[in-house]
Amino acid sequence: MAELIVTHLLAPGAPITVVVDDTLFRRRGKKVHGVGWFHDGSAAGQLKLGFGNNWVVAAIVVTLPFCTRPVALAVLATLAVKGGERSKPDLARDLVDLIAERFPDRRIDLVADAAYGAGVFAGLGHDMTITTRARSNAAFFEPAPPRTGRRGRPRLKGERITHPHRHRPRRDVEDRDGHPLRHHRHGADHRAHLPVVRHLAHRPRPRHPAVRHRAHDHPDQRL
Repeated sequence: MAELIVTHLLAPGAPITVVVDDTLFRRRGKKVHGVGWFHDGSAAGQLKLGFGNNWVVAAIVVTLPFCTRPVALAVLATLAVKGGERSKPDLARDLVDLIAERFPDRRIDLVADAAYGAGVFAGLGHDMTITTRARSNAAFFEPAPPRTGRRGRPRLKGERITHPHRHRPRRDVEDRDGHPLRHHRHGADHRAHLPVVRHLAHRPRPRHPAVRHRAHDHPDQRL
């Protein structure tokens, strides 16, 4: 399915935009495998809970000529079991690794919500990016300084930096480190000025061969 989408619905050499999220498939019964109570955005009430199977899904975003907005076509899915050894971010990383292994010559831009802004996505390849919302308690650090040659364990991270939201420029001030960006949303063009903060996300986890040889010598990420 992914091969058909990339071949026929994307321009040659164009980046592959992959979105990752989880969805609840409501089920009932005592003998249904992997069921549990999970977050359900479509559920009534304030708790937003539902009972059933929770699936982590990876989809490729394409633009179709008969649609007014991009659509996401699901290509991979895996079952998330509450209390299991594999968390939903772990399962999502496995799906992304499979797509990267299948298309080693394509740039892959991953998009996910804050639930997937976890350390398991550190160590992506140099032609792979992830766009997500940082957690409110996330800690960011400068890259590790060079080794001093002294005895002892070398530093794994540099000085702590402020949270990226503090780098947001005011509307009437141009940030010298910012990057202008134009994006199309809800039928209108918008202009934004984004700051770029280089931070360290250590403990990289490149696992598949196609990802391993594409990874940086250091696991720095850009937000």
